[in-house]
Amino acid sequence: MVPITGLIHFLSPGATTTPSMALHVERLILSYLQTQQDVAYRTGIREFAIIPRLRISFVTTTSNSASGFVKILRTETLSHSSRYNKVMKSILILTACIFFINNTNAADYPVRWQITAGMANPESSYYDAESGFLFLSHVNGPGKEKDGNGYISKITLKGKTVKEKWFTGLDAPKGLRSHDGTLWISDIDTVVAVDIATGKEVSRHVIKDAGFLNDLATDSNGVVYISDMLNSRIYQIKAEQVSIFAEGPHLEHPNGLLAVGNKLYCGGWGTDLDPATFTTKELGRFFYIDIETKEKHLITEKPTGHLDGIEIDGKGGFFLTDWIAGTVMHICSHGNVTEIMKYEKGSADLAYLPRKKLLILPHMNDNTLTAFRVVPKH
Repeated sequence: MVPITGLIHFLSPGATTTPSMALHVERLILSYLQTQQDVAYRTGIREFAIIPRLRISFVTTTSNSASGFVKILRTETLSHSSRYNKVMKSILILTACIFFINNTNAADYPVRWQITAGMANPESSYYDAESGFLFLSHVNGPGKEKDGNGYISKITLKGKTVKEKWFTGLDAPKGLRSHDGTLWISDIDTVVAVDIATGKEVSRHVIKDAGFLNDLATDSNGVVYISDMLNSRIYQIKAEQVSIFAEGPHLEHPNGLLAVGNKLYCGGWGTDLDPATFTTKELGRFFYIDIETKEKHLITEKPTGHLDGIEIDGKGGFFLTDWIAGTVMHICSHGNVTEIMKYEKGSADLAYLPRKKLLILPHMNDNTLTAFRVVPKH
């Protein structure tokens, strides 16, 4: 499914279907949907019947949600004699409702494609420019459970799955980055390196003191950085050796990481993290660590969110996600924050391709991977 701002549910308590009327109503609905860039088909749109006593529920997503979390706006019970006229009238009311509640963000950022098949709590989407493919991590269960269910998918930029389980045998894989033909994967307390050309594992580093490894970044020298949210720590793998790069409460329990030049950008989850609930006293801020001096430099002065994915926008700014709030935000280089999309909880580690203006968002709770056209606004 794709982000949808209006949806009909036809609920049939049990009566005889009238196929010709069902087809006519369906055509009216689909003709409307086909004119909307930000509205697309949901399988259930065809699963309805026109019956002597039909209840039509008008529902809309609460927040342009990719998952279709809904609230009922109106329900009608139709009698046999008036059902046709009332259905037609209701369709007109519905289209008017959809028009007025349409989320402008969806119109600004049209969907290019979406994948639902094979999605199992997708966490991190990453574009490897050298191979030209997207790689997507699937937690496939609880985020801290060592169950062996996790896997990585290989996907084209047109939204076609090349291999659903391209690499398997993981527990709850999250952050992905590559360097020199190797894909690095964080997995609870382990970092796995996979040869992209063959899909075979080339190394594995178990970090005994790790609390909860999350995102991962690689710099131009091939150094790998891994965030440990629970311990408010960042590890590094350099020349195949694991060490602590930085740690302490000033890191705000880092989640998202991105290495650009001599800067390691960090998305803080927040202060005083409760390991049982992942709640924090304050929201995290967006900042960078100077890789040479290890000094912290704030980009957002005020608490910003439970920050997850980080990507550059190609114009000096950044796209970030807030996993708890379900938002996608744009942050300018001077720290101004603009929310550009709003979903339910679970907006995870995004990818962004500046040249193609393509933002690719995995939604963990929705089990969707959606590509939007997004042009940065400064």
